[in-house]
Amino acid sequence: MTIHDVFGCVKLKIDGFDTNLIMDSISKCCRVIELYMENETVYAVVPIVKEREVISICERRGYSVEVIARNGVYPYIIRYHKRVGIVIGIGLCILGILFLSNIALRVRVVGANSEEAEKKIRELAAQEGIKAGAYIPSMNFLKLEARLFELSDDIAWVSIGHSGSVITINVSMPTIGVESEERRIPCNIVASRDGVIVKADVLVGEFTSLIGSAVKKGDLLVSGIVENSNGMAYYRHSIANIIAEYNQTITIEQGLYDVDISDGAVHYMKYLQFFELDIPISRNPDTGESYVSAERIEPVKFFGITLPISVKTVEYTEQISKIKTYTVQEAENVLYERLKGYEEYLLSSQEIVSKNVNVEQIDGIVRLTADYTLRGDICQDSEIFIK
Repeated sequence: MTIHDVFGCVKLKIDGFDTNLIMDSISKCCRVIELYMENETVYAVVPIVKEREVISICERRGYSVEVIARNGVYPYIIRYHKRVGIVIGIGLCILGILFLSNIALRVRVVGANSEEAEKKIRELAAQEGIKAGAYIPSMNFLKLEARLFELSDDIAWVSIGHSGSVITINVSMPTIGVESEERRIPCNIVASRDGVIVKADVLVGEFTSLIGSAVKKGDLLVSGIVENSNGMAYYRHSIANIIAEYNQTITIEQGLYDVDISDGAVHYMKYLQFFELDIPISRNPDTGESYVSAERIEPVKFFGITLPISVKTVEYTEQISKIKTYTVQEAENVLYERLKGYEEYLLSSQEIVSKNVNVEQIDGIVRLTADYTLRGDICQDSEIFIK
């Protein structure tokens, strides 16, 4: 979608004597989207905001103008602006979708050993703002987990997450004999990044999302708390492979003028080190303005006994700087090589679904921007809070 698809454009049919004159006049008055001539008739497609100006130019020069079509979102909305019911209905639908996408519609408690315990957990959750009708991004799950441990000795572990508009509070009550055969730390699996799920292989745990659904970073994907038919909860170390498609952008730059640094002459300086005192035993070398240094210390021994005296050798390596110039094509070649290395080493575990590369030159710098659509595993372990 272009900007003209949003703000709209108008197609005009212009008839007159001097077609070249009117085509030149229209080209000068505004940015023309499309301008051509067919059977001595001029057709012009211009932004809708320039419609009146173009029509005025044509009429002043004695040309006949006819509006053939108006395209774009803005003209479509204007066409129905007097139908208040439609506008209000669309607005209410948009507001309803935005509202429901971030509002908790249900709070589910799993693992409570009695109705009284479940009621108490719901009351504590409501006090912390975790209840039906509450705004999900403002909820502090960690704070509620800590408070449940503080106020109830019956809770062995707790994990809180949400899938869509459903908040799930998973607890384990030791009084109902909840046991686990797991020796590893029980955990859920959450999304490590935003994406759209395309494949899910769940070996251990309960899949809480849907194939084809969009997830945000941190959303619960696989629950490590499994509930049986009797309402008893068991915790597991979730194991799954959730494949999703997601977007990623990388920008790399290469200047047309670069500094190439190479090693030059090597100089040495020796010191006699007595405790913390360094005594020079050689002349100070002329190292130039730019250098790197490294040192090594060799202790002095007498009949196998290490004395508090050492010989310190400092190695100075001169750094020679040279200005290296690139043509635009050479800079592009360097950028493509770096992009190739990025794909080989950092994207090797992911599938590249699509790639769009754009190269531009800005003030002596060639910039490459690559927009990827990738497919890969978005699983990230999230330990279950256990007391």
